[in-house]
Amino acid sequence: MSGRVTDRTKNRLTLLAMLVLLALTGVVAWAKSPVLGLDLKGGLEVVLKAVPNDPKNPPTDEQIALHSDKAAATPALSPKPGIFACSMNP
Repeated sequence: MSGRVTDRTKNRLTLLAMLVLLALTGVVAWAKSPVLGLDLKGGLEVVLKAVPNDPKNPPTDEQIALHSDKAAATPALSPKPGIFACSMNP
């Protein structure tokens, strides 16, 4: 028998190493409880509130166009996810 390592032996060693790591992960998870963050403890709440426009001073068409361009260029605010709009201002 030669000192050569076969593919079967490599596969078995890889499987053994993965099982050992999985067992160690289970032991650590069982021994130590997770630390909850503020969101899971319920310690912090952020509420955003929109301020209505002044009826005596409505937004101009230019302001509306500017903000709609910004919203369209922001993927999170885009009406269709994955579509990006770009405007070129001189």
